[in-house]
Amino acid sequence: IVQMISVSWEDLMLFLLVYPVIVAELGGECVTLSPNVHRIILIVRSMLVKCKFLKQLLHMVDKDPDEKCRTKAFFAVSNVVRDCQQGLKEFLRLDGFSVVLRAMQSPIEKLRNKSTFFLSSVLSQHPEIIGEVYNMGFVEQLVSLIQSEHSPIHEHIISTLLTITKCHEPAQVECRRPELKLRSSLTFLR
Repeated sequence: IVQMISVSWEDLMLFLLVYPVIVAELGGECVTLSPNVHRIILIVRSMLVKCKFLKQLLHMVDKDPDEKCRTKAFFAVSNVVRDCQQGLKEFLRLDGFSVVLRAMQSPIEKLRNKSTFFLSSVLSQHPEIIGEVYNMGFVEQLVSLIQSEHSPIHEHIISTLLTITKCHEPAQVECRRPELKLRSSLTFLR
């Protein structure tokens, strides 16, 4: 792809630093093209992982002062990681779930929504990583988010908790802890 657009890797990296919102949006859009271009999608995902763009995108999600940039960067991360084993492996190596946890706690509603949906989706596709997420304290964090003011993310939070507890007995025990008040929080949502 870099050869097709006649750009060096160095120029591409510089472009990422200078125009992060555009690159994040472009990266996300490139990997969600129609199914007819599946090969290009795989190439773009691979390129984003190999060129360390995933690391850069995670940093943008976590630290960029521009809310739109953070949201677009998360969109790109989500599309690189979901349905891409190489992307997921790199995401795990880069401690991407810590970034997801912070995104879920962000004051940016769109970022919270995207991150909770992403978590639910990834855990549904890859139940083998539920233990890792559980060990990071996600159950308690998710319950805490349910207790916040009602918002559209609650649907994804509940879906994620269901996914985690279906496959992981310690998570079931955690959800039953009286001090979490999960039952009363769920009753209140009705």
